[in-house]
Amino acid sequence: MGIIISGTGSYLPKRVVANSELEESLGLPESWIIRRTGIVERRYAEEETLLSMAIEASSRAIGSESGEVGLVVVHSSTRQKAFPSMANDVSAALDIKPKIAFDITSGCVGFLQGLLTATSYMERFRIDLGLVVASEELSRYVDSSDRDTAVLFGDGAGAVLLKRCRGTDVLLESDSGTESSLGNSLFLEMGTNSKMKMNGGEVYKFAVRTLVDSVSRLLGVSGLKPADIDALIPHQSNGRILQAANKQLGFPEDRIFSDLAFLGNTGSASIPITLDRANSKGKLSQGDKVLFVSYGAGMSWTTVLTEWVSRKEERSCILETAFQDY
Repeated sequence: MGIIISGTGSYLPKRVVANSELEESLGLPESWIIRRTGIVERRYAEEETLLSMAIEASSRAIGSESGEVGLVVVHSSTRQKAFPSMANDVSAALDIKPKIAFDITSGCVGFLQGLLTATSYMERFRIDLGLVVASEELSRYVDSSDRDTAVLFGDGAGAVLLKRCRGTDVLLESDSGTESSLGNSLFLEMGTNSKMKMNGGEVYKFAVRTLVDSVSRLLGVSGLKPADIDALIPHQSNGRILQAANKQLGFPEDRIFSDLAFLGNTGSASIPITLDRANSKGKLSQGDKVLFVSYGAGMSWTTVLTEWVSRKEERSCILETAFQDY
């Protein structure tokens, strides 16, 4: 048995915050933000909450799936309630009664770490459907006078529905690590009045180096080249980081999927949001090799190579393999 991504979903707040609004409040020259970050605008939650965004993204990922969701894993760097878990709250709102429901907290790498954790649980405990969610309300914890962070972050949520499928496994390879000595380069203390602190220079150097090294290692193990990857979906952090890393990696630009310009850095939610937007626009085809790479607080990284299996092919996959000696 293997695991496929059976559904994707995302939710973005209604309020759009353009660069001009932040440049005026921070006293920055016009076009300063886009030159430094590649960001044009981002979304801020006002009517929405961290939980409501997670619920909506999850509902869209589940879609018309009629099976019982037996596992719910939720990641957020910006949760305010100690317990019960957001996974519990999402399950209750969607009338899900999972065997296992829990949260993890791991910064921007949280979604991919949740993905790997969920697949392990599903295989070990024979769970047929699993939900992995990332929801962030980073705008609440940004110091509005700090131009290093105020211009970068936005809010949103993304989710994927995982399904056990006979004879198919989308997870091909992964690479992870942590440089804990650099942990103070990016942190957020708990508390409603706390603000994010970031050593921009240190984070930039770590991110570029880590993105290049991790992707290179994974491609080496897989025997693949950048041209063999159909879609690279990186953590949407800063345009300069992605550009600097790709000068060394050499991925075709049209295969790098990024919504950074219009969504900003949505933390752990950036990868599932971008995945869902690409999926909904039909940019992914059956058998595509999709590479996810994330890096952030900790300082940690996780890179995952997958093979895309579409909803359209999912049923035939199950029917065909049921009659074959897999």
